[in-house]
Amino acid sequence: DRRHTMALAFVLPQFLGASVRRRTPLSSAILHQFFGCPLRLSEPQRSRSPSLFAVVSELVPKDHDSIRLSKNGHDVYRPAETRYTTPRLPRTWTRKSLFSQVPSSESVDLQEPGPFKINIEQAKKVVAHLQTQAVAPFSKSTTSGSSSSPSITGSLLANLLIVATVGVAVCLDLANIAAGSAAGFVVVRALLGSMLLAGAAGYVSVGLLRKLKASQYIRDDGPQSHLNKSGTPTMGGVFFIPVAALVALVATGFDPAVAAVVFVMLANGAVGFADDYLILKNKANTGISPSLKLAGQIASAVFFCAWLVMQVGWMAPQTTLLLPLGLAIPLGALFWPFAVFTITAMSNAVNLTDGLDGLAPGTVAVAAMGLAALLLYSAPALATAAAAVAGASLGFLHHNRHPSKVFMGDTGSLALGSVLAALALAAPAQSAVWALFVVSGVFFAETVSVIAQVLYFKYTKRRYGEGRRLLKMAPLHHHLELSGWKETSVVAALYAAAILFSLLAVLTTPPLVLDVVVFPVVP
Repeated sequence: DRRHTMALAFVLPQFLGASVRRRTPLSSAILHQFFGCPLRLSEPQRSRSPSLFAVVSELVPKDHDSIRLSKNGHDVYRPAETRYTTPRLPRTWTRKSLFSQVPSSESVDLQEPGPFKINIEQAKKVVAHLQTQAVAPFSKSTTSGSSSSPSITGSLLANLLIVATVGVAVCLDLANIAAGSAAGFVVVRALLGSMLLAGAAGYVSVGLLRKLKASQYIRDDGPQSHLNKSGTPTMGGVFFIPVAALVALVATGFDPAVAAVVFVMLANGAVGFADDYLILKNKANTGISPSLKLAGQIASAVFFCAWLVMQVGWMAPQTTLLLPLGLAIPLGALFWPFAVFTITAMSNAVNLTDGLDGLAPGTVAVAAMGLAALLLYSAPALATAAAAVAGASLGFLHHNRHPSKVFMGDTGSLALGSVLAALALAAPAQSAVWALFVVSGVFFAETVSVIAQVLYFKYTKRRYGEGRRLLKMAPLHHHLELSGWKETSVVAALYAAAILFSLLAVLTTPPLVLDVVVFPVVP
């Protein structure tokens, strides 16, 4: 691209001239990278002149903090820890003023001593990524009255979702009180209590995870815009999943059905914790084996179903799935293998969805509140537990919103997916499973995108001799990113989709009562 070539053409003479005499960290690194000059840096230095790092930083979108710096093959820049000053040159600057003296407030500050280098390959990938977004490195002088369109931020999305969720909880409680319930604002209490506790726990836990160096492993073959997330702590599920469990149990007076649901959530969270721990220990994306992980998920689901059978019997009314338009599917004893599959599938579906800042906790909160609305009259204890799960997810979202300070890891995603399925299966209503399917539309779409990608790749490899991709990258949210969407735009779109799916569930789910006369379509 001519613009980026011009950028290098303007910057390199700077290094070959005055910067050679000063031998700043960045100029030394560039000379070493292009001309083989030795790296020399004996003490921390501050570069007050424009550099390649300044120019590339100006190319980076505002939702990115910095280009990655590496030292001896290891990342030096950690977004959640040390934030190097990344100069963003004003759009009103011209090429001539670009290379004038940069004020100290906009300088590149390198705090650690030692031989530094810019990871040129990563910088090239970032520039290539920016070319698809038509981000100009230089702009001619513009009038002072010019303004840019407002952009979606992670904070805005999180705050809007929190306000909307609390509003839904208030409406549910008011409707319940108007119907004659003496429980009061039980949904709001569970939601707010869980959200505040999880948010407060995050302030302590995120710093502790950072000190323990529980940093997320970022795949090199993923979207290049995710590379600056390297070093962000993971395993955030360890602080908000226990909060959801505790609030759910206390708010419902340790209801047996809620206790069983909490068991499934904690058991799957333990499986995810083991996987996260091994990934951190091995410093690679190699946790427990897929078969062992699947075995742990199935085992927790089997224990839950065994408890449920002891409570309601093999041929309980729940074994007949009630669908819209008066349809019903009497599964009988086959309902229990289906229940095991549902818990395991939902656990993995949320895990696949957890790929963008704020995406998984936000969509789970919406789905959980959808279940709470549908279960409030037939199973108020389970509805309260669903509100507690939604609140804990929102509390975690405060720390996971873009730019994320912590990731939930498998510890959180496996637990959240399994608890959504367990809430629907434990409900004494034949249409609860249909409600689960509809409110989980985003998770279903993410899972289908992965399955379709794999099947299409295998089919084309067998037919044409080489595998082809149906999507640019699976799951779906990565495909949208690589198609030019900003990360926050993808999250906003999927939030909206999750809300629409929850509304659709309310409109299409049959009455959630046990005394519905069912006319099976299958004899």
